[in-house]
Amino acid sequence: MPEEVENNQLKKLKWRRFLIKNLLIYLAPNVIFNALIPYIVFKQQGSVQLLDGKENLIRFLLPMSLLLPFILTFDILKKTIEAALKKQFHLELHESFPKRRFIFRMASWHALLTFFTVSLFVLSLHLFMPPGYQYDITISSLFIGTLAGIYSLLFPVLSINKLKKSGHLI
Repeated sequence: MPEEVENNQLKKLKWRRFLIKNLLIYLAPNVIFNALIPYIVFKQQGSVQLLDGKENLIRFLLPMSLLLPFILTFDILKKTIEAALKKQFHLELHESFPKRRFIFRMASWHALLTFFTVSLFVLSLHLFMPPGYQYDITISSLFIGTLAGIYSLLFPVLSINKLKKSGHLI
C-alpha cells in the first residue's frame, strides 16, 4: 500500500513537470518570435496602421490568433493523451476515447473562437479610431508578443482542463 501511494505521488510529480516544461517550451519562443518579427518589419517602414498600408497589424494578429490556439491545443492534447495511454501519469484514459475527433474538435473550436473574438476587437478598434491613425511600433510589437504569451499559457491549460472534464479519464 505505501509503495502504491509513493508511485502515485511520483506520477503526480511527473505530471507537474510535464506541464511546466511544456508551458515554458510554448511560452518562450512564441513571445520572442511574435514580438520580434513584427518589430523588425514595422521598424523598416517607420510606422504601423491597423488595417491600411503595406505592413499592418492585422497581417500578424489574425493569422497568429487562428494558428497559435490550434497548434497549441493540438500539441498539448496529443502529448497528454499519448502519455495517459502509456500510464506515465496519474491520469488514464478509457480505450474507447475518441482521441483524434476530440483533439481536432477542441483545436478547431479554440482557433475559431479566438479568431472571431480578435476580429471583432480589431473591427471595433478600427471603427472608433480616426482614419489613418498610426500606432507606435514598439507598443504594437509588445502587444502582439504579450498576446502570444497569453495564448501560450491559456490554451494548453484550457485544453487539459477540458480533457479532465470530458469524463473519459479513469
